[in-house]
Formats: sequence, structure tokens, C-alpha cells
Amino acid sequence: MFVALAASTFSLLAIAIERHRTMIKMRPYDASMKYRVFLLIGTCWLIAISLGTLPILGWNCLDNLPDCATVFPLYSKKYVAFCIIIYMALLLAMSVLYIRIYAVVRTSSQKVTTHCNSEHSMTLLRTVIIVVGVFIACWTPLFVLLLIDVACEHHHCAILYKAEFFIGLATLNSALNPVIYTLASREMRRAFFGLVCGFWMKGKVCSNVGPNA
Repeated sequence: MFVALAASTFSLLAIAIERHRTMIKMRPYDASMKYRVFLLIGTCWLIAISLGTLPILGWNCLDNLPDCATVFPLYSKKYVAFCIIIYMALLLAMSVLYIRIYAVVRTSSQKVTTHCNSEHSMTLLRTVIIVVGVFIACWTPLFVLLLIDVACEHHHCAILYKAEFFIGLATLNSALNPVIYTLASREMRRAFFGLVCGFWMKGKVCSNVGPNA
């Protein structure tokens, strides 16, 4: 879970950095950038795996059971606090980057004469901001719960034993992203409904042909 969370967070940060770099420097798309993207994705997963394997490498509470977290047993509270601080810092950095990007796009859209390109840029930016906002909304309750876990003494906080809801909400974030992209993008909506209609028509044809066969 920590590896998946770290990979998602670092990937969103990498997207924010790339978009900020593109918008601030106003550089056109370069084919060589795809190698940079693959490098960023590989780096994100490398950092995520490294962060997730720290308990296996020894940062756990096997030798100090009172230091164990309640939500994630055998995880040291210090390790949990370390991860939460990193994630909060990453989310703060993403928020600052997207605020700057939005300001730049907003200013540029007022100066650009091509209304279509301006509207497309704003739509794309809003979609990405919604994705990041939903990510924060889904994961923040779990972050708060883990902070309570770190601060709670002697495992006496009852809410820590009801973590299924918080973990379920965080997991739900992965299912919401396709919905967000589908609703926000006209091309995605058209492709999605075309796919659904294609399956429906195919199923209807098959059901009609089946009995005759």
C-alpha cells in the first residue's frame, strides 16, 4: 500500500513539474520528451519501492513493540510519521505548482487570440486539477488517521480500529480517475459511449442470432 501510494504521489508530482516546466518556458512538444517521461516514471517507481521496502530492511518495530502502529501493525510509528510528512510535502508542492500553472494559463488565455487553443488548455488544466483534488480528498482522511495513530498512546484510540472506511476511501481514488477523465474530456466521452454502444449492439445482435443458430 505504501509503495502504491508513493508511486501515485510521486507520479502526480512529476506530472505537475512537467506541466509547470512546459507552461512557464512555453516550449513546444519535443519527441525526445517521451524518454524524459519514461525516466520520470521509472524514477518515481524506484523511489516508491525504496520507500516501501524500508520496513523490510529494518525500519520496523519488531524489537520495540510499543512503537508499533495500530492501523499497520509491525510498522514503526516513526516510519509512518516519516511517510506522512513526505506525502504532505509533495501535496503542498503540487498545490503550489498548479496554482502557478493556473495563473499562467489564465493570464495567457487573455492574451492569446486563438480562443480554441486557450479553451482546450484551460479544460485540460481543470481536468488535471480535479484529479489532484480528488486524490487529496480521498487520501487526506487516511493521512489524518495515521497521524492520530502516531500520536495516540497505548493504542487506546477507538477510531484506529475502524480504519477499513478510510482505506476503502483511499482505494476508491483509483476507480474515480477514469470517471473524471471520461466526464471532463469530450473525446473520452465520445470514445467511452462509442465503446459501450458497440458492446451493447454486439450483445443484442448475438442474442438475436443465438436462438436461430
